[in-house]
Amino acid sequence: RFGIKASYLFSLFIYMVGVAIETSGQEQWGQEVAGRFVTGYGVGALSLLAPLYQAECSPKHLRGLITGTYQLMATFGIFFANVVNYSMHSRGDALSWRLPLALQFIWAAGVFVGTVLCPESPRYYVERGDLDNARVNLAKLRGYEPEEPEVTAELDAIVAGVEEAKTSKDANYLDC
Repeated sequence: RFGIKASYLFSLFIYMVGVAIETSGQEQWGQEVAGRFVTGYGVGALSLLAPLYQAECSPKHLRGLITGTYQLMATFGIFFANVVNYSMHSRGDALSWRLPLALQFIWAAGVFVGTVLCPESPRYYVERGDLDNARVNLAKLRGYEPEEPEVTAELDAIVAGVEEAKTSKDANYLDC
């Protein structure tokens, strides 16, 4: 129903709402827990959608490498968060917990802007029968003109994959 891009933007919005709830708390644990729950929901969805978008938009020969960057960047983010938390640990005021939480918003806002600038997955358009937009977005992702044979060949492969997925839609685990 919705593309990966729209779902990703919605999940980022949910995440940012959670960060706002966390950061605006007046040292009330209930509000902090509610904010963590909301950010956790957003991050959970983003953890599914980011590698999915990467897989659908990357060239076949680079797909594993590109989707692996998601975990690498998550690890860098965890490291950065630990550095920030360690640098704030000796402060005795509200900034010691409020600043690390607020920094999440900067990351989310940057990713939000970056996501707006990214094209929708060509597979999304193929699944909806909109091959023209699929071709245009695939060409943008590859740096080609839409009419080039490389775009046509890859678009044909995406169409074949979507058709194959439709024929096996009713298959289940017991059919294996």
